[in-house]
Amino acid sequence: MLKKTVWILLSFVLIFGGQVWGKAVSVDQTTIAYKAIPYNLLGQASSKIVINPTDADHDVSAQKFHVPMPTSAYFTEKTCTVEIHNLGLQDEGGVESWFAVDGAAVQLLPWDGILSGGMQEREHIWTIPAPGSYFMQAYTTLPTDEDSDNDTSKAGWVEVTDANTFEFGYDNRQYSWDFTNLSYLNFPLTTGAMIRFTPAADGVTIPLYAHYIRAMFAYDPPEVGEGVVKVHLYNAGTPTQPGAEIANWEAWVSTFFPEWQVFDISSYLQNTNGEFWVWLEVLDTSARIMGSSPMVHGEGHFFEGQTGFPPTTIVFDLFARAIFGDVPLGVEKPGSVSQPNVFALHQNAPNPFNPSTSITFMLEKAGMAKVSVFDPMGRQVAVLTDQSYIPGLHTINFDASSLSSGVYFYRLEANGRTVQKKMLFLK
Repeated sequence: MLKKTVWILLSFVLIFGGQVWGKAVSVDQTTIAYKAIPYNLLGQASSKIVINPTDADHDVSAQKFHVPMPTSAYFTEKTCTVEIHNLGLQDEGGVESWFAVDGAAVQLLPWDGILSGGMQEREHIWTIPAPGSYFMQAYTTLPTDEDSDNDTSKAGWVEVTDANTFEFGYDNRQYSWDFTNLSYLNFPLTTGAMIRFTPAADGVTIPLYAHYIRAMFAYDPPEVGEGVVKVHLYNAGTPTQPGAEIANWEAWVSTFFPEWQVFDISSYLQNTNGEFWVWLEVLDTSARIMGSSPMVHGEGHFFEGQTGFPPTTIVFDLFARAIFGDVPLGVEKPGSVSQPNVFALHQNAPNPFNPSTSITFMLEKAGMAKVSVFDPMGRQVAVLTDQSYIPGLHTINFDASSLSSGVYFYRLEANGRTVQKKMLFLK
């Protein structure tokens, strides 16, 4: 068995005396680069993407592509939006833009002109497909564009759940398409990430039953493997402050990026689609919640909680979600004909790839799951994950930078079953 050690750089943006401190650590099989957000900067960064005009005559850019959650088969369609900016010095007529799912593109009409320095928001009514994982992006194709690097805005891997399952969240899914520039937040003790969830405002009109909270954490120092938070649940309050506390309990954080830590909340928030708040209070500063900067879609949803003080608005998207169902957790809906979770391994995307690709799999029940990569001789070259998962869809990333070009096989093993697929790495 070949075991690969991948060196990753954790860029700690901690400025002391003008220095930026970095730390290199050895981690098996996962390549990431993420930066810490100093606590004293949590409220100081701009909450908007900075759109800087260039000195190019012709330069249009796609920004803030939004596929709003929850993406459940409960809905027949979702309105997706993207901002098209003219950053060039010249006015542009008929700026082309496109909406693409798994590479299949449709036009975002009309292709109106945009004045220099101007912006148009364009939308697409997306018909919700069958449950699964779909890579989504929007882009422009101006023939005279002088900077193609800013032409595409990604929603990344969008998971469509069955009609009985709802995943609420307000981040930009950056972890699924750009895991080389993520952040974690340096909340001190007795503070922490606070999230306002709004199921009814997000379009769900039926009573729901809470199942889980899940969040993505980085660990510092990464050589160790767990941290502690206190999970607080609150009733609805105002748009900037939660109502009465429902419950709180201490919980271990033992699952880290690129996987999700899961907290069971199925004893609370039953038979309701009302607003609620979650606070992940820091009891051990080792486990840090992850997110992306600047904020893209999460305005009005992400806050800093602190004991004895009202919440403070922050300007970062946080990777934290709430999963609900239309029946209590563990209860089968009477007469249900909904599509169940199944054991499945999806084709990696992109494929061919260079140097990284994403692999999505589905589990029909909770349990251990292992995804491994093999060369054509049957030798194992990587173990991408080997841990416990909840039922449903999961996506992991594979970076083949240290491998030779060629055909590789990836294998899912879970609940006594095995399935394998082929992928092509081209340097």
